[in-house]
Amino acid sequence: MANPRAVENFAKAMMSRSKTDPMDAEVLREFAERMPFVEWVPPSQAALERRAASRRLHSLSNMGTREKNRLPNRLMWEPWARATETTISIVSDDLKSSIKHFEGPMERLIKKIESFIKT
Repeated sequence: MANPRAVENFAKAMMSRSKTDPMDAEVLREFAERMPFVEWVPPSQAALERRAASRRLHSLSNMGTREKNRLPNRLMWEPWARATETTISIVSDDLKSSIKHFEGPMERLIKKIESFIKT
């Protein structure tokens, strides 16, 4: 099985701009003749677990950053947040609660990733 991106880049290098079945067949034939065969090996279960954990950590980190960016120092510039002081307080408290909500899972994931690294 050929990597689709590698074949696409190969086609671009051959300056093949047409996208027809006969042209695709020609590009694939040329690719198979010129490029060395590299067998694809699926990632190990441990690698898949590390990838999933790091992606989840990245996602939680992004969500926490978004919430931190909405805290009052930024809310002061939002017209809807200037309505009353209580609005800012209510929103601020909710945002702080939301940020804490992300911290627990992030800490657990960091410990899990650290254990992956040690092994």
